[in-house]
Amino acid sequence: MNVLAIRLVTTVVLLLAVGPSVPAGAQSSDGKFEGTIRCDALPRQRPLMTKVTMTVAEGQARYEREILDPTGGMPTGIFERGQGAIGSGGELTLKTRTETSTYSYDAEYKGRIEGGIAHFAGIQYWRIKRETGTIQRPCTLELMRTSS
Repeated sequence: MNVLAIRLVTTVVLLLAVGPSVPAGAQSSDGKFEGTIRCDALPRQRPLMTKVTMTVAEGQARYEREILDPTGGMPTGIFERGQGAIGSGGELTLKTRTETSTYSYDAEYKGRIEGGIAHFAGIQYWRIKRETGTIQRPCTLELMRTSS
């Protein structure tokens, strides 16, 4: 083989091994993410740490997590679900409102998706029926892209 042919074969092999090159700003965030949401304890309850999932498609992110019973931590069958639009730099604000017969809350989590990792921090604004005022509960979400 001549030198030109060897260089061509080497270039093709490297491209196949590394994959196509895409500028950082053009990378798609589309995919499924799984991780954990952690929140401070509400009064007379334990801190929260539970699974959260997120799906990103066409510039929109949708997430959900099951709400756990605050006293025993058991699943309730009630879900917190929210969404937000992804900015050009991967920044994202997820918003939700959840309401039951005994409480309601609004939440806003701000963060970004960088590669296969998504980080968020935010506040839940709780209103307990039969109580006055709003309780602010800080939370963080850490998610990683899944292979599926």
